[in-house]
Amino acid sequence: MSVILAFAEQRNNTFRKTAFEVAGTAARLAGDMGGQAVALVAGADVEGMGPELGKYGVSTVKALSDASFKDYTGESYATAVCEAAKTLDAKVILFPASSMGKDLAPRVAALLGCGMASDCIELKVEDGNLSAKRPLYGGKVHAWVTATTDSFVLTLRPNVFTAEAGSGGGGGGGWPRWTSSTAPPPLPAARRP
Repeated sequence: MSVILAFAEQRNNTFRKTAFEVAGTAARLAGDMGGQAVALVAGADVEGMGPELGKYGVSTVKALSDASFKDYTGESYATAVCEAAKTLDAKVILFPASSMGKDLAPRVAALLGCGMASDCIELKVEDGNLSAKRPLYGGKVHAWVTATTDSFVLTLRPNVFTAEAGSGGGGGGGWPRWTSSTAPPPLPAARRP
């Protein structure tokens, strides 16, 4: 079963609108690909935030809750997301094309050694393969891209993919199963020139 991992961005323990867009898109892709939609939220004291994402179709919410995740740092978040993706054997990892998502997604793709498409405006599944449509040359041209790697990292343009509450959820009644990990993964060694 394919796992579609959705990074649910939050600030001060409040989900950004893009978190719901990414969660809803993950749920739709999971249905199209015969997989499971899992959301990942990182921050300090985020344990109580999970049920809200269940309204958008995710079946499970994984929490990385630790004081070290209070403020965003690319290296620590990327390491944590990679560990979660490896543990879940995620085939697709979705991020919002926000400032945080545009910084985090390429780091995750590089650490996982997988393909990436940024600022996606449309997704389609054909014969079990996911393709993403993205703009080029300031939106004058659009290109469809497909990953040739086992996993595919995507950033989704905000306000393009709708966030529809009530699209279900695998946890029964729209409430996801909630799991929490309070121990962040170790930070990578600092690289200095």
